[in-house]
Amino acid sequence: MGRHCGYLALMSALACLADWVFVPEDPPGEGWETKMCEELRKGRDAGRRYSIIIIAEGAVDQQGKPIKATDIKEVLVNCLHHDTRITSLGHVQRGGTPSAYDRILGCRWGAAAVLALLDATPETEPCVVTMQGNRIKRLSLMECVRKTKEIGSLMSKKEFSQCIELRGRCGAELVW
Repeated sequence: MGRHCGYLALMSALACLADWVFVPEDPPGEGWETKMCEELRKGRDAGRRYSIIIIAEGAVDQQGKPIKATDIKEVLVNCLHHDTRITSLGHVQRGGTPSAYDRILGCRWGAAAVLALLDATPETEPCVVTMQGNRIKRLSLMECVRKTKEIGSLMSKKEFSQCIELRGRCGAELVW
Protein backbone atom coordinates (compact mmCIF):
# COMPACT_ATOMS: atom_id res chain seq x y z
CA MET A 1 0.00 0.00 0.00
CA GLY A 2 1.08 3.57 -0.48
CA ARG A 3 1.72 3.37 -4.20
CA HIS A 4 0.06 6.76 -4.69
CA CYS A 5 -0.68 7.84 -1.13
CA GLY A 6 1.78 8.03 1.73
CA TYR A 7 -0.83 8.38 4.48
CA LEU A 8 -0.28 4.93 5.99
CA ALA A 9 3.50 5.33 5.87
CA LEU A 10 3.23 8.77 7.47
CA MET A 11 0.94 7.52 10.24
CA SER A 12 3.25 4.54 10.83
CA ALA A 13 6.20 6.90 11.06
CA LEU A 14 4.41 9.02 13.65
CA ALA A 15 3.28 5.98 15.63
CA CYS A 16 6.75 4.44 15.90
CA LEU A 17 8.71 7.71 16.11
CA ALA A 18 10.55 6.92 12.89
CA ASP A 19 13.69 8.87 12.15
CA TRP A 20 12.91 9.34 8.46
CA VAL A 21 9.90 8.76 6.18
CA PHE A 22 9.54 8.68 2.40
CA VAL A 23 6.09 9.33 0.88
CA PRO A 24 5.09 9.77 -2.77
CA GLU A 25 3.60 13.23 -2.22
CA ASP A 26 6.78 14.74 -0.80
CA PRO A 27 9.79 13.45 -2.74
CA PRO A 28 13.16 14.35 -1.26
CA GLY A 29 15.36 16.85 -3.03
CA GLU A 30 18.93 16.42 -4.21
CA GLY A 31 21.36 15.31 -1.55
CA TRP A 32 18.70 13.63 0.58
CA GLU A 33 21.03 10.71 1.19
CA THR A 34 23.63 12.92 2.89
CA LYS A 35 21.01 14.82 4.89
CA MET A 36 19.40 11.57 6.08
CA CYS A 37 22.77 10.11 7.12
CA GLU A 38 23.66 13.31 9.02
CA GLU A 39 20.37 13.17 10.95
CA LEU A 40 20.77 9.48 11.74
CA ARG A 41 24.36 10.06 12.86
CA LYS A 42 23.12 12.77 15.26
CA GLY A 43 20.72 10.23 16.75
CA ARG A 44 23.51 7.72 17.27
CA ASP A 45 25.75 10.38 18.78
CA ALA A 46 22.92 11.20 21.22
CA GLY A 47 22.79 7.56 22.34
CA ARG A 48 20.10 6.03 20.14
CA ARG A 49 20.88 2.40 19.42
CA TYR A 50 18.69 2.05 16.34
CA SER A 51 16.99 4.03 13.60
CA ILE A 52 13.65 3.46 11.89
CA ILE A 53 13.04 4.55 8.31
CA ILE A 54 9.59 4.15 6.73
CA ILE A 55 9.27 3.97 2.95
CA ALA A 56 5.87 4.11 1.24
CA GLU A 57 5.56 1.74 -1.71
CA GLY A 58 5.36 4.62 -4.21
CA ALA A 59 8.14 6.78 -2.80
CA VAL A 60 10.22 8.50 -5.49
CA ASP A 61 12.83 11.23 -5.61
CA GLN A 62 12.16 14.53 -7.39
CA GLN A 63 13.29 13.03 -10.70
CA GLY A 64 10.72 10.25 -10.36
CA LYS A 65 13.27 7.52 -9.56
CA PRO A 66 11.75 4.97 -7.15
CA ILE A 67 13.21 4.85 -3.64
CA LYS A 68 13.49 1.23 -2.54
CA ALA A 69 14.43 -0.30 0.80
CA THR A 70 17.50 -1.90 -0.78
CA ASP A 71 18.69 1.55 -1.94
CA ILE A 72 18.29 2.95 1.58
CA LYS A 73 20.12 -0.03 3.07
CA GLU A 74 23.01 0.50 0.66
CA VAL A 75 23.21 4.21 1.59
CA LEU A 76 23.20 3.42 5.32
CA VAL A 77 25.82 0.69 5.05
CA ASN A 78 28.12 2.78 2.85
CA CYS A 79 27.68 6.08 4.68
CA LEU A 80 27.25 5.06 8.33
CA HIS A 81 28.59 1.49 8.36
CA HIS A 82 25.51 0.41 10.34
CA ASP A 83 24.16 -3.11 10.50
CA THR A 84 20.97 -2.61 8.50
CA ARG A 85 17.92 -4.84 8.15
CA ILE A 86 14.88 -4.53 5.93
CA THR A 87 11.44 -5.44 7.19
CA SER A 88 8.67 -5.36 4.60
CA LEU A 89 5.29 -5.07 6.25
CA GLY A 90 2.64 -6.92 4.31
CA HIS A 91 -1.05 -7.43 4.90
CA VAL A 92 -0.44 -10.01 7.64
CA GLN A 93 1.89 -7.83 9.73
CA ARG A 94 -0.11 -4.65 9.44
CA GLY A 95 -2.78 -5.51 11.99
CA GLY A 96 -2.67 -6.20 15.65
CA THR A 97 -5.11 -6.73 18.44
CA PRO A 98 -7.88 -4.14 18.14
CA SER A 99 -8.25 -1.72 21.03
CA ALA A 100 -11.60 -0.67 22.50
CA TYR A 101 -11.37 2.49 20.41
CA ASP A 102 -10.87 0.40 17.25
CA ARG A 103 -13.93 -1.71 18.02
CA ILE A 104 -16.14 1.27 18.84
CA LEU A 105 -14.96 3.10 15.73
CA GLY A 106 -15.83 0.05 13.62
CA CYS A 107 -19.33 0.01 15.09
CA ARG A 108 -19.78 3.76 14.51
CA TRP A 109 -18.53 3.49 10.95
CA GLY A 110 -20.73 0.48 10.20
CA ALA A 111 -23.80 2.20 11.68
CA ALA A 112 -23.10 5.32 9.58
CA ALA A 113 -22.86 3.18 6.43
CA VAL A 114 -26.16 1.43 7.22
CA LEU A 115 -27.85 4.79 7.89
CA ALA A 116 -26.55 6.08 4.55
CA LEU A 117 -28.15 3.07 2.85
CA LEU A 118 -31.43 3.53 4.71
CA ASP A 119 -31.53 7.25 3.87
CA ALA A 120 -30.81 6.63 0.18
CA THR A 121 -33.39 7.04 -2.55
CA PRO A 122 -33.01 6.22 -6.24
CA GLU A 123 -32.02 9.87 -6.78
CA THR A 124 -29.43 9.96 -3.99
CA GLU A 125 -25.89 10.53 -5.13
CA PRO A 126 -23.57 7.63 -4.14
CA CYS A 127 -21.47 8.46 -1.08
CA VAL A 128 -18.45 7.29 0.86
CA VAL A 129 -18.53 7.16 4.64
CA THR A 130 -15.35 8.85 5.85
CA MET A 131 -13.77 10.21 8.96
CA GLN A 132 -12.69 13.85 9.22
CA GLY A 133 -11.14 14.76 12.51
CA ASN A 134 -13.14 12.67 14.93
CA ARG A 135 -16.40 12.93 13.02
CA ILE A 136 -17.89 10.44 10.60
CA LYS A 137 -19.15 12.15 7.45
CA ARG A 138 -20.57 11.27 4.06
CA LEU A 139 -18.75 12.52 0.99
CA SER A 140 -19.72 12.31 -2.65
CA LEU A 141 -18.25 9.16 -4.19
CA MET A 142 -17.80 10.89 -7.55
CA GLU A 143 -16.01 13.84 -5.92
CA CYS A 144 -13.65 11.41 -4.15
CA VAL A 145 -12.96 9.60 -7.44
CA ARG A 146 -12.36 12.93 -9.20
CA LYS A 147 -9.86 14.04 -6.55
CA THR A 148 -8.08 10.68 -6.64
CA LYS A 149 -7.69 10.91 -10.42
CA GLU A 150 -6.55 14.52 -10.16
CA ILE A 151 -3.91 13.54 -7.59
CA GLY A 152 -2.66 10.81 -9.93
CA SER A 153 -2.42 13.32 -12.75
CA LEU A 154 -0.57 15.84 -10.57
CA MET A 155 1.84 13.14 -9.36
CA SER A 156 2.70 12.23 -12.95
CA LYS A 157 3.34 15.93 -13.69
CA LYS A 158 5.53 16.15 -10.53
CA GLU A 159 3.30 18.88 -9.05
CA PHE A 160 3.76 17.52 -5.54
CA SER A 161 2.74 20.57 -3.51
CA GLN A 162 -0.67 20.55 -5.22
CA CYS A 163 -1.02 16.84 -4.40
CA ILE A 164 -0.50 17.58 -0.74
CA GLU A 165 -3.10 20.37 -0.88
CA LEU A 166 -5.64 18.02 -2.48
CA ARG A 167 -5.06 15.46 0.28
CA GLY A 168 -6.69 18.00 2.56
CA ARG A 169 -5.74 19.80 5.74
CA CYS A 170 -4.42 16.67 7.42
CA GLY A 171 -2.09 15.80 4.54
CA ALA A 172 -0.72 19.32 4.28
CA GLU A 173 -0.08 19.56 8.03
CA LEU A 174 1.66 16.20 8.33
CA VAL A 175 4.09 16.41 5.43
CA TRP A 176 7.01 18.60 6.37
